[in-house]
Amino acid sequence: MLVAAGIPYEVVPGVTAAFAAASHAGIPITHRDLASAVALITGHQRSDPAGPELDYESLAHSRARWSFTWA
Repeated sequence: MLVAAGIPYEVVPGVTAAFAAASHAGIPITHRDLASAVALITGHQRSDPAGPELDYESLAHSRARWSFTWA
């Protein structure tokens, strides 16, 4: 889609979009003085009630930086 639209891009092996976007925005998500962990979190869960649920309360009490992704 990007090629068809004439939009240049670069693929960097081993770098997720979550890390790349934060880096591009100047947000140091792994800076040791600011966060002790990074959590990559899905933006929407399965509609299956038997599926795993995120523990948002535990996330809220962690010192992790969060990156929500939608797929």
